[in-house]
Amino acid sequence: MLWQLRAQRRQSSPELPETVTSLTAPDGSTLYLVGTAHFSDNSKNDVATTIRAVQPDVVVVELCQYRVSMLRMDEHTLLKEAKDINLEKVQQAIKQVRLSDRSDKTGLEKRW
Repeated sequence: MLWQLRAQRRQSSPELPETVTSLTAPDGSTLYLVGTAHFSDNSKNDVATTIRAVQPDVVVVELCQYRVSMLRMDEHTLLKEAKDINLEKVQQAIKQVRLSDRSDKTGLEKRW
């Protein structure tokens, strides 16, 4: 029932931000890929706008390994890590993001 309501709310030709790329699969389903920048208010707004307009059945979020590990932490550990942040940890996180960004872009191109 919920999926039927969501399907009724979908816009046939939604007006989407410039950061959105629409890809159509052979079976006719559509993938909306939103290009984002970490910690960007514009990116957050682009994602929210796209979700409201498209009313997707599924939302997938790509995260680098560093951010995935943060999601797995309990609140106590996360607060401890935040207090113990230092230059070395920041540099390691940046290296992981750069590596994952390069490989994910190539991987996505190969899949489509």
